[in-house]
Amino acid sequence: MSTIENEEKHQTSPVSTNRKLSIKKIVKPNLQVARPNRNKRKSTKNISESEAEESDIITDLLKQIEELKKEIEQLKKSSKESKKDEQKIENDNNEMDIVVIQSPSTSQQKEDQEDWVTIREARPPPINVFDQQVKDTIQVLRKGTKTNDFQIKRMSDHLHVVKMNDYNDYKKTIELLKETNTQYFTYTPKQDKTLQLLLKGLDNTYEPKEIMEMINNLEIPNLSIKNITRFETPKSIELQRKLPIYMIQINPDSNEGALRSIKALDNQLIYWEGLRKKENARTPELYDRPLSHEQR
Repeated sequence: MSTIENEEKHQTSPVSTNRKLSIKKIVKPNLQVARPNRNKRKSTKNISESEAEESDIITDLLKQIEELKKEIEQLKKSSKESKKDEQKIENDNNEMDIVVIQSPSTSQQKEDQEDWVTIREARPPPINVFDQQVKDTIQVLRKGTKTNDFQIKRMSDHLHVVKMNDYNDYKKTIELLKETNTQYFTYTPKQDKTLQLLLKGLDNTYEPKEIMEMINNLEIPNLSIKNITRFETPKSIELQRKLPIYMIQINPDSNEGALRSIKALDNQLIYWEGLRKKENARTPELYDRPLSHEQR
């Protein structure tokens, strides 16, 4: 019996040792998992600190936004106050203008006031006088225009420039210089410059007189036509071809927008274009007409 028991002990002993080892293997990893992780604690601390910093930044930004809003409101208030001041000034100016208009004055005084305003907006061009002494020019101007509102600038022994401040005096001086056969040249004032536009889209069989009648029949206010001619080019002259283009000249007191408002003539759609420098040089009226003193 002893031998048998010993054998049984030897057979059972390895099994028990294997069980103990297996238990140890199972328990050890569980113990490792159960231990607290120090790195995680550190990471949570860092996260909390970063969140605190972000919250501080956000609060600072919100404060800055509120300050900006306050500044914007102050600027709006100041702008409103400035606008009110401007409106007050404009109202004061309008009241002054109304007082001037309502003041008792003759029609001649009103016309003089209007002429004065237009002259200040567009000053007359200078007049260049040749081969005449400055004293003689001064005497002619004082006797003819009966005014002393002009300036003379000496350029050389044979040239001096006359600058007039009044448009009517400018016209009188031109007439006086023509009567005395004085050599001079000047430019066309802005008040006398005619506006020129090209009419396109109309058939070339129409004559300028017919176009003039059609436009006049429309009875458009603030529109007075000076002349209508055909537009020609060197090629059209060589080929003797009539182009479907017409040049319309309106007086200086006319409104360009009134002319451009015409969109159709004789049930034909038309359109307007401005003159270019090359085109303006070849227009029949300016090309064939000899230049006067004012246009040299």
